Amino acid sequence: MRSLINVSAVALLAAGVATPAIAQDEGGGMSPFSSIDAYLMHSTIDNDTSATGIDDSEIGAGMRLRLGLGDWIFLSGGFQSVRVNNPELQNGNTGQGDQTRRFREQYFEGGLRYGFGERDTVTVFATVGDFRAKWSGDVVVGSASEDGSGLIYGGGVQWAVVPGFQVNASYRRSDEFDAGDFDEITAGGALQISNSFALVAEYRMAGFEIEDAENGGDLQFDDIRLGMRFSFQGAQSDSFY
Repeated sequence: MRSLINVSAVALLAAGVATPAIAQDEGGGMSPFSSIDAYLMHSTIDNDTSATGIDDSEIGAGMRLRLGLGDWIFLSGGFQSVRVNNPELQNGNTGQGDQTRRFREQYFEGGLRYGFGERDTVTVFATVGDFRAKWSGDVVVGSASEDGSGLIYGGGVQWAVVPGFQVNASYRRSDEFDAGDFDEITAGGALQISNSFALVAEYRMAGFEIEDAENGGDLQFDDIRLGMRFSFQGAQSDSFY
């Protein structure tokens, strides 16, 4: 996780250095790089498999980007990862030795958005793209892992409650995930603290229904994310980014 935190810090620093070159112009034109988020998360993991099932929590990290290509079109991508050492197991025991569980997700999507109200106070959006996930474990008797990828689609809404404060909610699902089904509900908000920086807080509930006979079962995540957003914006900023 330390490497993820380092990458996040470097990315935010690079963003700050690059601001004058790619910031949004006063006419409201979209910047080439619209926003970047870096966050830490408290992740509670519940996996009901008999061989590697756990019920524990740990601190993870993630990053995501959102790139505006015009008034209606945007691209987004991101990843997050969490590692649990010697986790609490479903049977009430604690993993011994060098047991670990690692969970990683990443995605790349294209989306459409449409705003309502003055200065797009309410924005609805829909996305579709590629989703990949991997979870693995090193245990006393060996190791087990599972990964998969598939088409993911979803939608959501964002509301600029007052200037500088916005809330959002979204839902995503993958029925074609190689290892099983996946769905996710996210709700959160962002508070602008300067022209370019905002504090971000979110709650995410996500679940995998893994079909593998040996490592299958339900894998549930309850994540609380806290982080920072850097927006490449000028006087005519776009609250969607």
